[in-house]
Amino acid sequence: MKKCLLLISGVSRTFDKTADNLFQNIIEPNMKNIQFEIHICDDLNVKSTKKWNTTNILKKNKELHTKKLMKAYNKYNQVENIHFWSWDGEKVSKNAPDCGGINIKRWCVGLKHIKFELYDYFIFIRPDVIINKKINLYDYKDQFSIISGNFTRHCHWHNRDWDYIWIGDNNAFLYWLIPYLYEERFQDLSIIYKDILEKFKKIGKLDNDEITKIKNMVNLKGHDNHSTVEYYCRIIKFMKLNGYDFSLSETKGIYSTIIRN
Repeated sequence: MKKCLLLISGVSRTFDKTADNLFQNIIEPNMKNIQFEIHICDDLNVKSTKKWNTTNILKKNKELHTKKLMKAYNKYNQVENIHFWSWDGEKVSKNAPDCGGINIKRWCVGLKHIKFELYDYFIFIRPDVIINKKINLYDYKDQFSIISGNFTRHCHWHNRDWDYIWIGDNNAFLYWLIPYLYEERFQDLSIIYKDILEKFKKIGKLDNDEITKIKNMVNLKGHDNHSTVEYYCRIIKFMKLNGYDFSLSETKGIYSTIIRN
């Protein structure tokens, strides 16, 4: 049986309202053929930020909160680990560069405890999101997909939020993730799978014509005059050259939504 790592990481403000959607649209439709292993990386102490409505989860009791997480996510005895840490949301929100990346940094805390080679599929998901359609993981063979946000807005490299849910098979996911972690904002993180990174470094910087071509190919809607646009298009080119596809879920009518309250 195939095996899928499901990493749930971020501020768990509304997980009790979103967990059922996760089971209904991702886990249960695939359980017949795929074994899920759930890892949770959660914040025990989060500073209050009005924007993210975190005031109700400050200084959580570890034992009590663990019981709540297990009640929500251990429906089929799939929770393998819960990793706790503290996140200064207020400080990070002020200092974070444009285009975010905060949620991916949260995910990376959980990655230090995980052996990627044990899994056939990966799903990284925030605990405060839902998805509008059922997912068939077999559709993601040799593919990495970002489950896009449900509304459009101005953004540097795409016009929808793109850090809610990431899905892919083992190789395609890593061929996105490892170069992504090497990007300037994240180079303080330990890089695994250096063989992938060394291959990526051989891809030269893209010119505007190639950026436009790749954007049209995968339906990216951001503008061109930002460093991340070129860099992410370079990763997509790298993936394509190695036989892996990159997709944005809105091309399939699949969207994710944040549940804030």
